[in-house]
Amino acid sequence: MSTSQPANKTDWFAAGLDYEDLFRQIRGCPNLRISCDMIPEQCILVYQYLSDRLLSLTQTGLPIQAARCILGDELCGLAALHNHDIVHTDIKLNNTLINRKQTGSTVIGHVGLADLEDSARVAPDSDIVEKHAGNWMWRSSEAHASGPVNKPSDMFSFGVCIFAVHKPVTFAVSEEELGEGEEILAHVLERHISYFADEEGLHALLKWLGDNPWVEKFKITQGGFDKGYPRRSISIWKMSTRS
Repeated sequence: MSTSQPANKTDWFAAGLDYEDLFRQIRGCPNLRISCDMIPEQCILVYQYLSDRLLSLTQTGLPIQAARCILGDELCGLAALHNHDIVHTDIKLNNTLINRKQTGSTVIGHVGLADLEDSARVAPDSDIVEKHAGNWMWRSSEAHASGPVNKPSDMFSFGVCIFAVHKPVTFAVSEEELGEGEEILAHVLERHISYFADEEGLHALLKWLGDNPWVEKFKITQGGFDKGYPRRSISIWKMSTRS
């Protein structure tokens, strides 16, 4: 169940109706965890119970074939959103919920993409701006810059999910990795450019951001790489081969 604290119950009920309207056309999609009921007098949305999160399963040695099946189902849910011009904005392993059929071995049942309350319908000629959409460990470069954010931003985060089932979360920076006076976000942006941005891609990102003040931050980060400190592109990564 999910609760919220609106100014009054009338406001909450109106928000609930907006939620219902947003997802009415895709309520039948089996890979989206949409509320199945609401209790207006208690400001509660009711959801189907799912037993596990993908993040916790990957941390306990989830077989790669099971992970592929789960990610495939998650992608189906995300495609259903995008087909109706809905941007999720917070794709991450913790928002992929699974119902395991048994605990002795990994047998996957229902998979549902969750936390749809922050989703937004975005017209084809529009974008989400002035919002740090999503979690800092999973969000795209343009989301760090507060937009413009759209469906490709969801797909970037989904790509981070794919890598995260093979190895530790790509942008999870620990306090132990920080030098004196360094900020976590500086390391995160450095990894964005080091791992995923070739020259053409970075140029396209800066053009997309236009006069956004974050452009200068990305340029400074780009300038920090040289022969002595090269980028570590995903093209040279060695991935896990666990069965």
